[in-house]
Amino acid sequence: MILISAVLYTIPFYVQSLWWLILFFPPLLFYSIRTKSLTVLSALLWASIISTAHFIPVADALYHMTVGPFYMRLIPGIVLILLCSLYSLTWLLTSNRLVHQTNNPFIQYLIWIGALWIFLLFVDQYLFFMWGRVEGNLFMNPLLPLLQSPLIKLLVKWIGINPSLFIFVTISSTFALPFKRKMLFFSAFFLLLLFPFPSETNKPEWISTVGHLPIQIPSESSYSIIQYRITQLKQQLPDLALIILPESSTGSCPPPTNISMIVGSFENHDSYRFNTLYWLSESTITKFHKRYPVPFAEYLPPILSYEWISNLMFKTTMPIPPSTNSRPQWIINQNITLTPYICSELFGHHTPDASLDNPILAVCNDLWFTMPHFKRLMVYAAQLRALQWHCPVLYISYAYGQFFDQFGNTHAITTSLG
Repeated sequence: MILISAVLYTIPFYVQSLWWLILFFPPLLFYSIRTKSLTVLSALLWASIISTAHFIPVADALYHMTVGPFYMRLIPGIVLILLCSLYSLTWLLTSNRLVHQTNNPFIQYLIWIGALWIFLLFVDQYLFFMWGRVEGNLFMNPLLPLLQSPLIKLLVKWIGINPSLFIFVTISSTFALPFKRKMLFFSAFFLLLLFPFPSETNKPEWISTVGHLPIQIPSESSYSIIQYRITQLKQQLPDLALIILPESSTGSCPPPTNISMIVGSFENHDSYRFNTLYWLSESTITKFHKRYPVPFAEYLPPILSYEWISNLMFKTTMPIPPSTNSRPQWIINQNITLTPYICSELFGHHTPDASLDNPILAVCNDLWFTMPHFKRLMVYAAQLRALQWHCPVLYISYAYGQFFDQFGNTHAITTSLG
């Protein structure tokens, strides 16, 4: 039963049509604990399964992002899996002990929902505190697959992520309680998840003037391709006002063109480089350096910042340190003002670090992720942030160009041909 619970906590993240299975992981895990005290081995299996399944896409990406001997490239992913397994194992054994402090099913239920809610909040918001920053893993949040339910989108919009998670844990766990009408209660909640609640929509007119150019051009000699693709986009969008290229789309800042363009690139220095977003207009170049780079792949966390480790991890490339620049508001024209976020900056932090008066531009590199489901999870994560922060998000990657209004509705961005 406990192993089935672990599978049900992972499958909905991989298979989009099975999102509803996430409802059954809390009651099955609670039932396993309530009816029989867990052994360390069974708890370890549960922790290992969920940690490996959720972190294998990230471990694979870190392997390809990290430069060095193959055994060094394996280390970041293994460390993340072991770290999450340790936290999950500790939590599960502690919860098991607390639940068995009483024989009253209702008190056991109250202990359980409190314990599971705290665990999910910790994973979502604080899992990576050891790296010196308050960051979590949004991609283990059960609300991601549940965003296919109109009810969940409404809940996140109006009461936030934390209360929505509490409702999910509280109602789903009732299925493991020994009372007669639990099926009726659980079924009613399931039907509400499927009900097509009406939602407001807010698609600004300027979205139709934004073009998405999902290309990667590492060589300066090939920058002419950008101009060719701009011509293609202009044929699709006669009123084109802004073109956006994803994170790491060029090796350095390309030359300006006759149209406003935002490009994910780098700014190189002698011993390091910045992950940089350039806004190129006809007369000016404005830049923003990533404030929160990815541990291991872009920089070493303070706890591991030893010279010998740095020499191994960044033997043939330069590290990307955190920048100290403020997050700007880019006024593209009288209709478009955007707040730039570079990939993990949007996903790792539970609260924004800048004013949300204008839409967020989230420029991402999903080429690192070879598993298609994770590219889709990144889109769901951007949608969740739009709902949580009550702020529209313009999400640009190589696989997707989407605009999410503050009600969580999706509007496609016109993408270049070919």
